[in-house]
Amino acid sequence: MSFLVYVLFGVLAFLLIKKLSPVKKDPNKYPRSIAVVIGSSFSGIATARVLSDYYEKVIIFERDALDAKSVIPRRGVPQGGHIHVLLIKGLSILKEWFPNLSSELLSHGAKPVDFFGDQVLYFEDQYLGRWHMNGKFMSYACRRPLLEAIGRNELLKTRKNVELKSQCTVCSLVEKDGKITGVEYYSGLDNESVLSQSADLVIDCSGAKSQTPKFLEKLGYQPPRTEQVSSYLQYVTCFFKNLDTKLPNGNSFKIHTVAAKAPSATRSCWVFPTETGDYQVMLGSMNKDYIQPDITSFMGFVKSLPTPLLRNALENATPITEPYEYRYKGSIRQMYMECKLPSRFIVVGDAFSSFTPIWGQGITLAVLEAKEIENLLKLNCSPDLMSQQFYKNVTTLAQGAWDLATQGDLKWPKTEGKKSAIGTLLNNYFTITFKLGANDPFLFEVAASVMHMMKSPLELFRPYVLFSVISYALGFKKMTSPQSPPFASKDI
Repeated sequence: MSFLVYVLFGVLAFLLIKKLSPVKKDPNKYPRSIAVVIGSSFSGIATARVLSDYYEKVIIFERDALDAKSVIPRRGVPQGGHIHVLLIKGLSILKEWFPNLSSELLSHGAKPVDFFGDQVLYFEDQYLGRWHMNGKFMSYACRRPLLEAIGRNELLKTRKNVELKSQCTVCSLVEKDGKITGVEYYSGLDNESVLSQSADLVIDCSGAKSQTPKFLEKLGYQPPRTEQVSSYLQYVTCFFKNLDTKLPNGNSFKIHTVAAKAPSATRSCWVFPTETGDYQVMLGSMNKDYIQPDITSFMGFVKSLPTPLLRNALENATPITEPYEYRYKGSIRQMYMECKLPSRFIVVGDAFSSFTPIWGQGITLAVLEAKEIENLLKLNCSPDLMSQQFYKNVTTLAQGAWDLATQGDLKWPKTEGKKSAIGTLLNNYFTITFKLGANDPFLFEVAASVMHMMKSPLELFRPYVLFSVISYALGFKKMTSPQSPPFASKDI
């Protein structure tokens, strides 16, 4: 790709992405008696935590059987047993809302990990440097059910105005004069007796299988337009004990990733420690390159990877579970920002936009959306204008995340969906920056910060980054391609 295209793209990015005008604080007083949250995923937990500062009562409706301390995958989250990554931006916000989150994770066995200092990352057919950036990318490795349980437990323990209604399925929205005034729901296994709950604000956090489009159509509203990019992903996960994380020179890793290089390679892997002391190994394939979820097929997949590191690590390891799979058609989003919607109702998280899980953005984007709701409440935004202002404010954020994920998926030839010229350029530009960062800590830090949603994608067009990418495009800057993993972590 010519350097002129990158220059033009950089200039256009600065000119076209406008900063939103701040909303002035509204001096009026609005009713804030009851808020309803549909769904108790991390999107629902974060949203309920925000609302608890502003509403007298917050009620979470969850269709699965749960209590505060349930540490099991929920029926409504079929991917819950697979690896989940909480990006650094999402973690930092959650620690503000849940001050005991870090100590609780550690007390339950979650493993502290440096995303890049503790990881051996094989990306686009090369190993990248293991940079320790003064602890900037420290996080925790654990299973998703534990993360949700700790957040849910702290929410219900410290926020006495929050109530969890377990095994309650919302079946419709209640509207009056263009405003959502509550919900109707079934309780327990009784799907015939419809109960109702009034509310001053309703927020749907029910995930990718949200029924909101049907609810809106039932009320006479046009359901939102849907955009989908179908990459036909399969995860197969197995837990191992005695996995050998030693590298040939005596150093070790905690995390290992092999990212498939499109369009030719379709297979990836992720290795993370868990709170129980074992290791979770997840294999991922794109474009229907499916395997059977059995140990023979699992190990055959491992042997097909372009680097032997995982194969060697598993040589003397013992599987402690049978492999199990999860298939995901692809990323999907509901274009609520284009719709005429009833007021006092907002859709967030996967119910709004759901991404191919390999990009790791889902939980963090939901947390950022909850943060935007908090910002509007701090400004005392009118409940009748809140949804409109919310979608206006999160559109740029959501679009950037969508483009980075879906245009990455569209590099594989059998992925179905609409390509975006700007999105493709952004994804390619990011990939080059990340790879150049193998031997340049500044470039790596910028790319990693954008990946973890700590910085805007505009940071990729800082002069030094732009100059480096242009130099590569002109052939003046080369990428190194080591054939063996970087054995020692570097510190900056």
